[in-house]
Amino acid sequence: QIKNMKVLAFLVGLAILGIAWGNCAGPHMSINGTCQACLDQNCEDCTQGFCVDCNEKFGFKDGKCQPCFENCLECEDPIGCIKCDVGFHLVVESKDSPQSCKACPENCGVCQESDGTVTCSKCQLGAFMKDGKCLKCPANCDVCNSENSCEVCNTGYGKSATGCAKCKGEGCLSCDGDSPAITCYACEPKKWVEGGLSCKDCGAHCLECKSGSECMACEPGYYLDKGLMSSSCYKCSVDNCDICKNDEKQCYQCMPGHYKAITSKEFLSGKETTSICSPDCKVANAAWSESNMTYCFIDKSCPNNMKVNSIGQCQECPIDGCTLCAANQTCVACNEGLYLEISASDFMGEGHPIYAPVCSSNCYKYYLPDAGRDICFNDVCPAGYKPNHQNKCIVYIKPEPTTSTGDSFSSPAQKASLLLLLAIMFAQQLNNLSTYLI
Repeated sequence: QIKNMKVLAFLVGLAILGIAWGNCAGPHMSINGTCQACLDQNCEDCTQGFCVDCNEKFGFKDGKCQPCFENCLECEDPIGCIKCDVGFHLVVESKDSPQSCKACPENCGVCQESDGTVTCSKCQLGAFMKDGKCLKCPANCDVCNSENSCEVCNTGYGKSATGCAKCKGEGCLSCDGDSPAITCYACEPKKWVEGGLSCKDCGAHCLECKSGSECMACEPGYYLDKGLMSSSCYKCSVDNCDICKNDEKQCYQCMPGHYKAITSKEFLSGKETTSICSPDCKVANAAWSESNMTYCFIDKSCPNNMKVNSIGQCQECPIDGCTLCAANQTCVACNEGLYLEISASDFMGEGHPIYAPVCSSNCYKYYLPDAGRDICFNDVCPAGYKPNHQNKCIVYIKPEPTTSTGDSFSSPAQKASLLLLLAIMFAQQLNNLSTYLI
């Protein structure tokens, strides 16, 4: 019962801290008490609930990813452009004036401006350089050296004596454009060349084929069944399966966003298949990615002596004596009898949960029992605590002066501290209750 009460106290403490700090380890943020991907859809990478890098054509301002100004490809903030779109160049009139992206000369892809003069260094596709200017290639031509000849025609066209001629047959990508016999060399996906003149459809769910009855590769979620005279595609027996073989009720690789559900014992034995591709990992508390495959261990244990971290993933925990690792490979809780060793500022830091890089067997400074954990401070007791004669940090809140007005806990740091103190006091009361029950 004591053990159960301590676990309950630990979980309640973490829940209160989650409300106080509102963040999770890694590229996630806390939403209604659970760790989820960052809400800002224009954020490319976020950590501790804050965006650290925005998507292309977005810059960071006021805590959000906001669009760069027109024709800007990469910006530090919505008005500070670093790189312009293709066909535009960056213009800074003066140190205090806003930047802008102005169009390059006609048909130019990359240009620079110096002393008011714009020069082109690279032409756009379908144009060539002549006397410092970009001139258009012949019609339907991608690459040329003059206006009268073409080196590479557009997709769906072939070189001919008169320029680039459209390939015959729907779906032909590359051909010999000389008339009257225009020969097709390659077709668009899911089609094959018949007689060098036209493109025909492959069979159902076939991606690549030699003929209408001879498929070579199937769409995701289908397997190739090779017969004596033909080969066709059939749907995998396992739902949400990406790669399967024959009519086995087993999947080798699940669709993106789905877990490959197996037991840790099956994983260690080298089993490569699963009969379940789950869209989430509710049936387990551990997930581990290897070679772009995401496993969900349905027996709720991690293989190879790995441990479940604070966001429910199996990972190698490099810290000796750690029972719960954080995703950033620091420790959240140590084995019984060991201390999480941190500084007082880390303990009270606004927006930071309690992580430690080491579990210590001895505490030579000050310690604090906290929600089922023993924390050792390597400097002083944190704010709101004072040491007793046994160097244990005990709760101490200095009375506010009677002349003060307003909210005594108005700042975010003070509110987080108060919530933390409430969590600790609640944990201590639960421990006392467990002793009374015994």
